[in-house]
This record gives sequence, structure tokens and C-alpha cells, in this order.
Amino acid sequence: MQQKKFQHLIEKGLDFSKTGLAQQAVDCFIAAAEINPELPVHALSSLGNQHVNLENYREAGNIFEKLITKFPGSPEGYIGKALVSTKQKNWQEAVNQWSLALEKFPEKRQAFWYIHQAQALIELGLHQKAKENYAHCIEAYPDIVYVYTGMAKVATLEKQYEEALKYWNISFSRFPSEAKQTWYNQKKQVLTKLERFAELQEFELSGFKSEPAQVYVNRLREKLRQPKPHKLNFRHILIITYGRTGSTLLQGILNTIGGVVVRGENGNVFYDLFQLHKKFVEYKEKYKFSALPIQPWFGIGFSNPKLLMEHYQNLAKAILATETYKNSDELCFGFKEIRYDEITDDLEPYLEFLKQLFPNPAFIFLTRKLEDVAKSAWWKDQDKNSVMEKLAGLELQFSNYAAKNENCFEITYNDIVTIGSGLKELFTFLGADYQRGIIESALQVPHSFAPEQKHIQVLFDNTDSFD
Repeated sequence: MQQKKFQHLIEKGLDFSKTGLAQQAVDCFIAAAEINPELPVHALSSLGNQHVNLENYREAGNIFEKLITKFPGSPEGYIGKALVSTKQKNWQEAVNQWSLALEKFPEKRQAFWYIHQAQALIELGLHQKAKENYAHCIEAYPDIVYVYTGMAKVATLEKQYEEALKYWNISFSRFPSEAKQTWYNQKKQVLTKLERFAELQEFELSGFKSEPAQVYVNRLREKLRQPKPHKLNFRHILIITYGRTGSTLLQGILNTIGGVVVRGENGNVFYDLFQLHKKFVEYKEKYKFSALPIQPWFGIGFSNPKLLMEHYQNLAKAILATETYKNSDELCFGFKEIRYDEITDDLEPYLEFLKQLFPNPAFIFLTRKLEDVAKSAWWKDQDKNSVMEKLAGLELQFSNYAAKNENCFEITYNDIVTIGSGLKELFTFLGADYQRGIIESALQVPHSFAPEQKHIQVLFDNTDSFD
């Protein structure tokens, strides 16, 4: 009767182990040991593993030591001790324990022994030894994905990016169903390091699978492969706004226009350039008569304003990476920035500076219902009324400037998401072809880190989004 109960507890404990109920499994094994302290090897090993899962590392270590003593012909004790060392981040001990298991049980070796040891070797900075483990596994266990992803990670750590890309490509092509977000992120990192931006863009686009989005995705793919010039009314397009107005969505829509490349945010770096220029001009004017070496500001007034602006323009082109397009001089470049609320008295002179920096620009002033903006995640740490007051003042500056300058267009978030008349008028203003089908498709693609629209939230939940 006791033997039957003992066996039942063992089986129950093993079942709990398989279903992840670690404490229940431990309780069963302990109850079985009270009937017969001589637990079989598989039960004792499972008991140790469940203690590991419960982070009871001392108990787990004692059990695995017992396994080594009582069952010297079984690898479970050595494997268990290696796993405990790994959990405790005792990497050298983990390497040693895996080495013992590999040495003592050559006929029972398994791929995960090599893989776990390789991971510990990486933590110790022994990348070459880790690569040897993975290389052996590629020969002996070619159908296990982790040997390829492991090789890719080691190659990345060694800055051998071509090799890393090779193994990420193998991982994606041979094991597509096992792809994880970390794979995407690490392959993107490698492509960036290799400056293979066209491949990076294509890789990003391949992640969007939903049928409604394909018109938009295909349009972007077409433009990224071979951007063709398009005669527009402007040479540059700048989206001028504040946080949570749908600026990324507008950026995405504008990038469907032939010949247009609108980059994303740059942290207001051009305002920093404006401040530098403003400071220099002030000193240049103040000390313009410093013409001799005997004067502290000697030569500051000699600089050529036209030449200086040409250098600024070249810097701006480099920041927007215009050189990545062979026909960049024929394209309409621009960017969007949401930090105009950080600019107060300088707004109008800054916009005038941008006119020089980006000749013949279209300024698109984008706004949104302030109550909705103030309660969004971007502004959540600020007082709602203060936010609305500040942004209302900024919007007034936008309107006043737009009223005095023909290169300006005002549009709202609602115009965009409803595909209203304002959006169509914007295309006319720019001199661009208006294709409603592409815009409708664009609205099906996530263009935000934290989308508020429920139908867009679903897209973030159910598709591969690489933001």
C-alpha cells in the first residue's frame, strides 16, 4: 500500500513539474521521500530542478550533490549543479560543471550542454571558446536554432558584423516560426552597424503583414528602392508642431509623395545651430572693427555670411543623410520636429533662420484639440491647464506667422485621421498628387509609440512592430 502511494506521489510530482507547478511538485516529492527516502534518479533530479525554479538554490545544490554521490553514472547531478551556478551568475563554476558533464558522459552529450556552457563563456568574455561550442553544435546538431542565434550574438560582440548577419539570415530563413522580437532587434543592430540602410528598411517593411496596410507598405518599398524626382512647389518640407499631434502619421503620409523624403525628429538640433549662429552674429556685429592682431576679437568680422550659411546647409544635409540618395539634389527633403514648445521668443527668428538653412521650404503647422493633447502620455507629468495654456500661446504664434508667409500651411490632427478636405488641400499646396487609397492604407499602419486609436492599438498587438 505504501509503495503504491509512494509511486503515486512520484508520478504526481512529475506531472506538476511538467505543468510548471513547482511548489506542488516539491511537496509531492518531499511526501514521497517520507515514505521512502530513496527517490529514483528522475524524481530526485526533478526535485532539484523545481527548487531551482523556486530560487531555492542551496536546497537545489544539496540535491544535485546527492545525485552525484548516489548516481555517479548519471549526468543529472552535474547538469543540475551547472544550472544552479548559471542562475547564481557564477559563470566560471558553470563552465567547470558543464565541462565535467561533457567529459564524463560523452555518449550522453546533448546540444543544450554546449549551448549553456557557451552562454557562460560569453559572460566571462571568452568569445572564441563560445564560438567553438556553437561551431561544434552546427556540425552535430544542425536543426537546433539556438546554435545559429548564439553564433550571431558572439559575432556581434566581436564586432564581426558580416558573420553576425550571415547567422541571423540563417536563423530567419530556416526557423521563421521561432523568430522573436530580440532577433529582429539584433539583426537591425547589425544592419545599422554595417550601414546597410536599404536592407534595414526592407527588413522593417517585411514585418507588416496585414492586408489593408500593403498598399502603403508597397508604396514605401517602391520609393525606398528607387526614389524618383517629382516637381513640387517647394524644395523642403518641415512639419512644425508639438507632442502628440499625429506628426509621425503625417510624416508617413508625406513620405508616399514622389520625390519627398521627410525625416523624423532630431531633438531640435537645428535650433541648437540657430543659437550658435545667433551668438556668433552678435559677437561679429559687436566686434566688427577688430581688424588687427593687437585686438582680442581680431578677425571675427571677416567671416563671409554667405559662405557660413553654405556650410550650415551642408551640415543640415549630412544630418538628414541626404547622401544616401544618389539623386538627392533632385529630391525634396525635410523633417518633423515636435519640440517647438521649447522655443518661445525665438520662434519667428528661428523660422526665418530655417528658411535660409532649407531654401524654399514649406512650413506645415500641425495642431490638435488641446484637451486631447494635454491628457496624452507625452504630457502626463505636467499640469493639464499649464500645458493647454502654453500650447495655446504656441498655436497663436503659428497662426500669426502663417498669416504673414505664403510658404505656410495649417492642418489639424482631425484633418489627417478623417482624411478631411484639409489633407487634400495640403497635397495641392505642395504640388503633389493626391492618392486617397494610399492614405487610407497608411492609416492602417502604426505610426506611434503609444497609439490612442483602438483600431491602431490592435495593429500594435497583432503585428510585428519594430519601433
